[in-house]
Amino acid sequence: MAGKNPALTLAFGKLSLALSGGDLGVERDQKTRRGFQVRLAEHIGPHASTLVRDGGTLQTGIGALSDAVAASLKLRHLGNREWREAITAVQCDDTLTARCGGMEPFQTGLYGCSEMLTLGLLDLFQSGIISRRVSTEPERQRELLEAPDTLRADEGIALHGL
Repeated sequence: MAGKNPALTLAFGKLSLALSGGDLGVERDQKTRRGFQVRLAEHIGPHASTLVRDGGTLQTGIGALSDAVAASLKLRHLGNREWREAITAVQCDDTLTARCGGMEPFQTGLYGCSEMLTLGLLDLFQSGIISRRVSTEPERQRELLEAPDTLRADEGIALHGL
């Protein structure tokens, strides 16, 4: 995903990215002002929530974008009808959804991994969305990938901080 706004200040370093080269590009030609990042994040959040596959791993960061993705994932799980209306309103690409993510509430749940515990991540955990437990032992995790039903009640974690 990429956003482009010629009114934003330049960052130093070498970077070249064509909006046509990604899966989702949002181009804005408006002056930067307080709140612009939040509005852009609120537009991207529903798109990103369609790309999260049930049973997957979610790693989030800090800021408006992560908060918007978390809010959209919560709505997908707990208010699926309203979430579908929202993703229709922002014209999400359902071909990417079918290939990468999903449209249904989470059955298996997600595994959460983050450098720090944010309110959005905590809310997903408390809402039962971050509920897929994994083993901290690599060999045991390989076994669980083949036979997830063998996870014992006393093993595994659903949320991990780096």
